[in-house]
Amino acid sequence: MRKYSVPEALEVSGTEILTQKNGLLFVIHFNQSVDAGKLNVNSIFINGKNPESDVKIKFNRKADSVTLLINGGSISEEELKNASVRITDIQTFDGKYLEELIVK
Repeated sequence: MRKYSVPEALEVSGTEILTQKNGLLFVIHFNQSVDAGKLNVNSIFINGKNPESDVKIKFNRKADSVTLLINGGSISEEELKNASVRITDIQTFDGKYLEELIVK
C-alpha cells in the first residue's frame, strides 16, 4: 500500500546519513506518506542554500521516506551532520500541508 493517512500531524520520525562512493545519502523518515509529486529539488534547502544541481530525490514505495542523493564533493558528511535541512511545501496524500519543515 503506497498511500496511507493517519490522524496525526506530519513529523520527521528519524534521519540517517549513509556514504557511498559517489556521494552521500541523507534519508528522512516521516510518520506518514508524503505526496512525492509535490516534493522536488526546489523544495530542499541545506544551510539556507538550494543545492538543486547536486541533489536527486528518491522515495521508498510507501512514500514515508525520502532519500536525498547528494553528489560527492558538494558537502561533507560532517557538514551534513551539522547542517540545517529545510523542506518547503510538503504535503501528505490526505491533504495535510506544511509550508516549511525543519529536519535538523
